[in-house]
Amino acid sequence: MYVRMTRVQAPPDKLKDSITNFETNVLKRVKAAPGYQGAVLLVNRQTGDGIGVTYWESSKALGGSEQAGIDARRNKALPLLKTLKGFRAMIASVARTTGRTFVTTVWDTQSDLEASESKIAGVRAEFAKTAGISAESLKVEVFEAAVVELSASLIAQTESRRA
Repeated sequence: MYVRMTRVQAPPDKLKDSITNFETNVLKRVKAAPGYQGAVLLVNRQTGDGIGVTYWESSKALGGSEQAGIDARRNKALPLLKTLKGFRAMIASVARTTGRTFVTTVWDTQSDLEASESKIAGVRAEFAKTAGISAESLKVEVFEAAVVELSASLIAQTESRRA
């Protein structure tokens, strides 16, 4: 048996909504995945902290469920991002041992990034809902890339995918 544990945080007064979301959205999605064996949501009602646990019959099934989340980002977020002025790249990574997901987008200018926010916020909220967390609990940070060093082969791969 393989287990995925995902730490979540919700404002304590929104915890009931997060529990309902887990029951109606997350369970619906994971139950349909091959190799699903069960799920548990542990919560601390005073702090809003929680741990979502899913059980899988094999590492292949666990990996397949992760791939479904990656595919959703690729098939829903990426097409939208590609239509936005100044969008350059999206990089998504999942720490398989913790379930923590990082998604990074790259923009030509700060103003392009700021203009994208109203268009991508709904997709971000939808992914949070699917993951069983509140959109408010997602941490969005903005950084300037002060130094960038990329190999020619990586740039070529990126350019071929954009075509």
